[in-house]
Amino acid sequence: MLFNEKELGYMIELIWRIHFLSKKAFELELKKLDLTFPQFGALKVLSYKENISQRELAEIMETDTTNVMVVCDSLEKKGLIKRKTNPGDRRVNLVVCTDEGKARFKKVMPLLDEWAKRFVSLLDKREISSIVPILERMYNSIKKEIADGTYDRN
Repeated sequence: MLFNEKELGYMIELIWRIHFLSKKAFELELKKLDLTFPQFGALKVLSYKENISQRELAEIMETDTTNVMVVCDSLEKKGLIKRKTNPGDRRVNLVVCTDEGKARFKKVMPLLDEWAKRFVSLLDKREISSIVPILERMYNSIKKEIADGTYDRN
């Protein structure tokens, strides 16, 4: 075994803490642009993929459709997205980023880049090139187990 249970627990706790604190720090930056973390996530997806359903948006954001509906409601009120009826299925809304939404997203990216540079500057290239594949492997393994229904240990 590579780790004893105490070391493994501490590693997982550190990953969780890094996620929590980095998200909190980035949310402070987003607040300056009147965005929340989930709203930013939706704008990020919609800046690359337009005319997708709220269900597709939820899948990409790895959340449920209720959360996406709330996020879309708030973004629509701010004029950052529009929902339109899918001509192929009038029961389905397609989500599109407005010009204002695209502009707001572009304002966030330099903040994200600056934040990431500050955070990543703590690591050298060798550390980055070794840690990213490890984290990707952990992420993909957990995601696969959830998708396969094998994650539940009860």
